[in-house]
Amino acid sequence: ISALLKAGSTEAARTAAIDAMDVFGGAGIQHGPNNCVAEAYINMPIAITVEGANILTRTLIVYGQGAARGHPHALNLTHALEQDDAKGFRRSLFGWLGHFASSGLRGLVRGLTRGRSVRAPVSGPTATYYRKLSWAAARFAFLTDLILFTVGPRLKARGSLSGRMADVLSWLYLASCSLRRFEAEGRRAEDLPLVHWSVQHALGEIQVAFDQIYANFDVPVLGWWMKTVVRFLHRINPIGSPVPDHLHAPCAQAVRQPGAQRDRLLASGFRAPETAPGAGRLHRAQRLLLAVRPIVQRIEKGAKQRTIARGPLLEMAQAAFGAGLINELELAQLREAESARLQACEVDVFEADDYLAAANLPPHEVFEQAASA
Repeated sequence: ISALLKAGSTEAARTAAIDAMDVFGGAGIQHGPNNCVAEAYINMPIAITVEGANILTRTLIVYGQGAARGHPHALNLTHALEQDDAKGFRRSLFGWLGHFASSGLRGLVRGLTRGRSVRAPVSGPTATYYRKLSWAAARFAFLTDLILFTVGPRLKARGSLSGRMADVLSWLYLASCSLRRFEAEGRRAEDLPLVHWSVQHALGEIQVAFDQIYANFDVPVLGWWMKTVVRFLHRINPIGSPVPDHLHAPCAQAVRQPGAQRDRLLASGFRAPETAPGAGRLHRAQRLLLAVRPIVQRIEKGAKQRTIARGPLLEMAQAAFGAGLINELELAQLREAESARLQACEVDVFEADDYLAAANLPPHEVFEQAASA
């Protein structure tokens, strides 16, 4: 589990860092005091490669070692062979065959019923996810036995196969974590969009991983069946699909809107103070802009009704103040928020003399001098 979480969390962080650079644009590629994503972006290869390189963690540890140590019979069978324990060998072998048959039957029934044959431990909108995860887990267990029977000791050399099975296991675990947190925090209705997004994303990734496993199941005779018939059935009866577009906005709103929900979600993360450059000024701008949103809406309404003329926001605000649509305090709040917004959009600018003077200083001291200037 530790290997699974290390690989999964660092891969997610790498994706987030790349997306953040895309959002920041020019401010993201210019290394300066107000670039709050550059260091994370630059240092991300350290997280990916140190303490167990993810390429090895995924292909060898998560599934390769997990298949042997997590299986109810495989390790016992190996120990019986090493100890010449004929009775223990027969017990483990027949237990394994029974496990293989029961997993196959369970997976077939759950597939035909799309998980409805499973009794979910909860009711409500998340119940279907427990059924689908149980369906995926049964298929995973059956495929594990099939792979161990057919590929066997060659599994370590089949890195793509073990890596895709590791992906299935990882997303099964992470989806379970999402459901567990939702239950542990009291099944809050405002968290449902995040639960839907998280679990549906996991199920979509599981669907892709299974499809690739079937498409590359290079075993004589059985491989043809998996690549054609089984893969076709898997596609017409999918476990999951990509997250629908309508879920993105509610999730973004949940992590963007200041309040108790966001504080709870980000309780274990670092939050820069508003006085700090970079992330701090972004937090300040966000808070101020959200606070003046009702004022802006009132001004926009006045423009639509032609009470005031359209133009730049501050000019409209001044006209709205003159027309009595907003008061002096609201006008001041709007000016402060607009100033914070413009500052948050600014890109760091360095004069050549300042750059050359600081050329021999460590990067963090250069940034500190630039920020103080």
